[in-house]
Amino acid sequence: MADYAKALDLNPEDAIAYHNRGSEKRKLKQSAEALEDFNRAIQFNPRYEGAYFQRGLIYQEMEKWPEALSDFNKVILINQKNTKAYLMRGNIQMKQNNPRAALKDYDQAIKLNPNYTEAYYNRGTLRLQMGDTEGATQDLDKAASLKK
Repeated sequence: MADYAKALDLNPEDAIAYHNRGSEKRKLKQSAEALEDFNRAIQFNPRYEGAYFQRGLIYQEMEKWPEALSDFNKVILINQKNTKAYLMRGNIQMKQNNPRAALKDYDQAIKLNPNYTEAYYNRGTLRLQMGDTEGATQDLDKAASLKK
């Protein structure tokens, strides 16, 4: 942390230093402090995909679904190929009882990465909840085969 403080003393608008320090604080479960750092990173670089993603994870951990959804939407606007953002957004859609939107996000994550185990697993679980036993079985079998 001291290295980040030094870097920010030298350049108080260093978005990367704020992001990296925020990531370290998140690992230490210092969510409020990490949020401040991600907010600063975004302030100094409004297209900082990683800062939005990390902030979205914190909001997700705090069960602040609208805020998390907004951040993952922003990540996808910045980088339409970020498979993890589609997965996270799908998970939030499930928490907000929006299974059709979640299914679209899981579909997109799998389209972008056909070997994405977690996306197959989540989509399989969702399909099971939606009554699509055949689709669920295919997805869960695929997830199991990828995990080996």
